[in-house]
Amino acid sequence: MEAYKFITKISSNGVIQLPYNTKLFDQEVEILIFPKEIAEEKKTSAVDFVNKWAGFLKETEPEEAKNFNSFNL
Repeated sequence: MEAYKFITKISSNGVIQLPYNTKLFDQEVEILIFPKEIAEEKKTSAVDFVNKWAGFLKETEPEEAKNFNSFNL
């Protein structure tokens, strides 16, 4: 059994357009619809990363760990 995955959009009047595929002509098919979750990607800046992970592997004073000047970057 072959499976096909198409990323498409349902139009405002409910029409789903699929790519032209002759293998599917005159075939009974099963269609599952999974609404795609739209999530905004939050990009982590270097400062956010260091603030989150500084001192993770050793005991460090919180203010010292978050101070970029203490690192040789």
